[in-house]
Amino acid sequence: MDYDVLIVGGGPAGLYLSKLLKSFSVLVVEENSKIGIPVTCAGLVGKDLFDEFDISKKSIISKVSNAKIFSPDMESFTIGRKNIACVIDRERFDNDCFKGSSAELMLNTKFLGYDGAHAVLRREREKIYVKAQTIVGADGPFSKVRKVFRFNIRPQIYLGLQYVVEGRFDTDVVEIHFGEFSEDFFGWVIPVSEKMARVGFATKNKPERTMKLFLKRIQYRKILEKIGGAIPIGYGETAKESILLVGDAASQVKPTTGGGLYYALKCSEIAAEHIMRGDIAGYDKGWKRILGNEIKYGIIMRKIYEKMSMDNVEKIFNFFKENAEYIEKKADYERHLEVFLSLLLRKNAPKLFIEMLKSFRNSI
Repeated sequence: MDYDVLIVGGGPAGLYLSKLLKSFSVLVVEENSKIGIPVTCAGLVGKDLFDEFDISKKSIISKVSNAKIFSPDMESFTIGRKNIACVIDRERFDNDCFKGSSAELMLNTKFLGYDGAHAVLRREREKIYVKAQTIVGADGPFSKVRKVFRFNIRPQIYLGLQYVVEGRFDTDVVEIHFGEFSEDFFGWVIPVSEKMARVGFATKNKPERTMKLFLKRIQYRKILEKIGGAIPIGYGETAKESILLVGDAASQVKPTTGGGLYYALKCSEIAAEHIMRGDIAGYDKGWKRILGNEIKYGIIMRKIYEKMSMDNVEKIFNFFKENAEYIEKKADYERHLEVFLSLLLRKNAPKLFIEMLKSFRNSI
């Protein structure tokens, strides 16, 4: 079997990339039996995603205008902007990423490796050999393509756990919780309806124990569903010769929040441009020119946060609370670096951030 492009992984990054390569023969292989299943995502995206990319808005369940942020001591403040975010149906969203693609899709198919001339696949008990001019690893946080071709990138994996719960919720407010229940990330409550919400968090440690602690902060009646996933935080090599990585396989994820859909789609566009130009090697610099600093410095901010005491987390929370109106005006849903840097110039900020940096330096 010969193709111009073999895309390993049928998530948003791989599916959307296949749609952009209309003039190429493309094969997408996905190990699961259905696109969008299992769901491994919180399902909250910025509204601009649908304006910037060629994806239907039919997956949108609702729009959210406010984020209520809680400190470890359960103090809170709210920032808002009209319809800033969308709660989505991830299964529908993934399928919409593929809508209009001319690529061939092969489900229940695993990428096993490379024999020097062909990608080796397995579907049920059958081995399939595919020759492709370009191979794309869009196969998620534990990418087999990344491993087989020995890319120099080693992401830190955070485990995400999310429950769908029954209760009473404000459909216009997403909650963000910081506290001892998860010292290396945060928790979230994303309303699906007035009677249902997605409650979750991410951690490097034991997610089940952390969830028990987090649920004590949430008012709910019943757990309806449990899902989990992995968030890869890292930065490194994403292209070599005729192979490239995109999406979670390339750790194209916001280190501050773990969100990856916008970055995955943006990097899929950049990947398509370089494939069409025959410049695979240039893809690595291409996407990093646009999003590289967000990830590099986001990783630094994440490491600083993870080394902080809960007392310092409270101090940061109070500083953000004092500057809530400024953050509300300046914040960008997809790019966080600029607002963080601008906060350094705010009243009392330099001393506070210097303390954070010292805390990080002394712990490494």
